[in-house]
Amino acid sequence: RFGFGLNYENVLNTLRSHKSSRIFILHHYDKRGFFPQSWLNLLIEIKKSGWTVIVSSSYLMIKVRNELNKNGFLIADRKNIGLCLGAYKDLSLLISEDKIISSYLNSLVLCNDSVFPIAQESKLIEQLNLWVEIDENSQDKVLASLTDSGERNSYHLQSYILYANSKLLNSPLWYKFWLLFDSCMSKDDLIDNGEI
Repeated sequence: RFGFGLNYENVLNTLRSHKSSRIFILHHYDKRGFFPQSWLNLLIEIKKSGWTVIVSSSYLMIKVRNELNKNGFLIADRKNIGLCLGAYKDLSLLISEDKIISSYLNSLVLCNDSVFPIAQESKLIEQLNLWVEIDENSQDKVLASLTDSGERNSYHLQSYILYANSKLLNSPLWYKFWLLFDSCMSKDDLIDNGEI
């Protein structure tokens, strides 16, 4: 049930009690457990703007964990299977399958640390606010991204930052995509079958 997560039940229980309407997930990977201060600063600003922040990682240094905990971020510990898309799958299904959490959720952002952060903190906050303002209550299913690519001769959303509104999150399409997505593929296959 919990995929490759090591403490997902704790994450679920905390999310249930928070009744979060907006969740921002950052998937992090660094075999040394390094987490730059600039990322922490950005996550603090995201949290201040009304988002529940989850840091998904396979390894964090103790002092980093302590700092994240001190600032009220949830830490989702997981095995690094499927890279960022594997983490997106685990946490998307975890949220979708929980009726309490999904009933409150209006916006979800899935982000990885590949080029994080962009510009100044305020620029990402502006983009998050724009998505909320325009797309959160839309009757259309919205999947948006800060990056796109024409790599491999196919225009596609990359996995750097993805935004999904409540209409999409409650759609069978969203659930079915993640349920059927195989996160144990090679990196090239993850891109071909996940991003593209």
